[in-house]
Amino acid sequence: MYMALIHLCRNFLYLHHRVPFPPAPDIFFITLSPCITEAEAVSGRTMGIIADRQYEKEFQIRHRMPRPISRSYESVMFSTVRDDMENRIVWCANVAIRFFSALRQGCYLAMNPGIPVNPPSFTDFKMDCEDFCFPEGLDVATAASLAQLAGVYSDTPFGIDKLALRRALSRLIFLNRYHLLIVEKEGFRVVRGPRIEYIVWNTSHEDVLREVPAGTVLYVDSETGRYLSLNPLMIWHRDVKQSFGSLYVLRRVAGSRGYYVEDGIPGSRGQVREISGTPAHGTLSLTDDVRHRLFDSPGRFQDGSDLEDRYSVLGVVWRGGTSDIYIARRSDTRELVALKTFENEVAGFDDNYWRFLDEERNTRVLRHEQIIKPEKILLNEHGLMFEQELVQRGSLHDLIEYNGVLAAQTGVDITLQILEVLNDVHKSGLAHNDIKPDNILFDNKGRVRLIDFGIAFKFDEQKHQLRPGTLVGSEGYMAPEFRDGVFPSVQSDLYSVGVVLAEMLSGETIPSAEALHDVKSIPRKLYGFLERCMEPSPEKRYASVMEAHEDLRTIRLTPEIAITLDVEGTLITNYNDRSPRPGLYEFLSFIMSRFDRIFVYTMLDEESTAEVFQDLAGKKVIPALFPDMYEYIRWVRGEDGSIKDLRRCKIPLEYNAIIDDMKVMIPEDQAHRWIAVPDYNYARSLDGGLLIAKGELLKKFKLD
Repeated sequence: MYMALIHLCRNFLYLHHRVPFPPAPDIFFITLSPCITEAEAVSGRTMGIIADRQYEKEFQIRHRMPRPISRSYESVMFSTVRDDMENRIVWCANVAIRFFSALRQGCYLAMNPGIPVNPPSFTDFKMDCEDFCFPEGLDVATAASLAQLAGVYSDTPFGIDKLALRRALSRLIFLNRYHLLIVEKEGFRVVRGPRIEYIVWNTSHEDVLREVPAGTVLYVDSETGRYLSLNPLMIWHRDVKQSFGSLYVLRRVAGSRGYYVEDGIPGSRGQVREISGTPAHGTLSLTDDVRHRLFDSPGRFQDGSDLEDRYSVLGVVWRGGTSDIYIARRSDTRELVALKTFENEVAGFDDNYWRFLDEERNTRVLRHEQIIKPEKILLNEHGLMFEQELVQRGSLHDLIEYNGVLAAQTGVDITLQILEVLNDVHKSGLAHNDIKPDNILFDNKGRVRLIDFGIAFKFDEQKHQLRPGTLVGSEGYMAPEFRDGVFPSVQSDLYSVGVVLAEMLSGETIPSAEALHDVKSIPRKLYGFLERCMEPSPEKRYASVMEAHEDLRTIRLTPEIAITLDVEGTLITNYNDRSPRPGLYEFLSFIMSRFDRIFVYTMLDEESTAEVFQDLAGKKVIPALFPDMYEYIRWVRGEDGSIKDLRRCKIPLEYNAIIDDMKVMIPEDQAHRWIAVPDYNYARSLDGGLLIAKGELLKKFKLD
């Protein structure tokens, strides 16, 4: 009864309050501990304690599992609709199985050189690895619940929810004592969890380089130094322009070439490489100093550290330019909190240090419950740090990254909450001065939480704040008047709010109000609001955030629906033959009449695609207007991606679907958006593929 009541409360929050996406399901479907009485079970404090206990496992999965698993698990948290979440759970289970299957096959190949490499699959767990099983305990029984979620035993997975996924992955937490290391010429690159990546230089690892070349992926036992090299089952690639590298898992073999996917990353970019290397095993000879630098989490505190009997540290989750963020449990209340430390002391007490201190000072006057306020903590042995409320869900930046663009109404709901919070900030005499997606978090109810007041500006201290030409805020989100030395204001915060809303709807930072009109994913009804927020002249912007709030609140939006089409093998045979599939004219007429936008996502380049459709229109086998209605999506191949990522269409995933004849080109995290048709090159007689696709579209978009 209590769980049913909680479930109803969850739906009430989602449907009747402006929460941007469903509350985290694990908080509402957890199993109550038998030692808790019924009276205690209904108390918010008890539920919070249970949730915090569960979060310790969540921490290990989300922040310490190998990157493919941790990133795909994290993507579940940023699902905005139920079918997205369920599909991502299935995807995450498959990612975990492939990763551990790669380890199993790697063990087998290390003991049996010369055996051909195959893409990792669940059958690899059946390989005989008694002579060398690394890590020990990795077998079919360990992964059974993951296999169930992944649909290995059934085409229709069942029991799909986040709690089931966490339980399945919890059986693999013992693997977190192992680390992914990339061999580089000067040292090792350590990859841990979704966002921790660091280099350990000068490790005297010449013995390793003699066994495996630079670029090799190693899976290493941090306690013994034993390792398994994983090339060519996994390969590593890093663009020098990017902060993080990419781990690719073998998905297909064609002759001597391997087709790799960046497993666990939404959209699944691809690589095509000549297959080279053979799994091997050995032991790293490491000094205690090198072992410490390799395997202990970077930063001031190690996982599990006890801080003067006041905090028990779970571990570091973010390393910034000046500050690190840790998750810890208070010893007195047993609550989970975030600890923020200043980590740029080498540079001295520069402007960054004073901004670090100013964050706590500036928030003292703020009272709004959706503002995260740090509390200054001074420990005898560890110095100054801040404690603040732990917001577990993640940031708006993450939400955009995992989904591409957000539904317009979701973006509006988030913006309305930001404006409400900013109203309290401005009434308290401050401009936030750094509104951007990284500084907008979500709690487990889906509510906006505003952070980082380090460069907040006090309206009554203008003469002491800025010199002309001094830049404030973050590049891309700053109001243009800052470049002329104008002081921050209500209007400069409003400019940033406009940029953030435009980014939610476009997936990119829009440089000016004029550029809004070039972005088709931004609804026309929002042009007036965005243009007024992003006016170059601050005097022409809204006078207050509540004036902007009232204007935005009255806008009613209707979502656009879209369809994405492949060409060769789906609509026609191929570029040269161009035989149209039966019913093509009627099918294209149907989608032209029922869908707001039509995308074409094909291997053909833009010119060849236009030539094909013009030819078909000339022969009157497709509607004459179709060549002028579709939008071409450039299919980036090779190093940048060989999978058809629907996020490139710049329309919310839940309002788009793709019709294609090749499953291998559909990212697994978007498999539920795929409508399959048989390859028309091989099914040309009595073909009803488009008729079936039409029926699927009618059901998926409820067009009947």
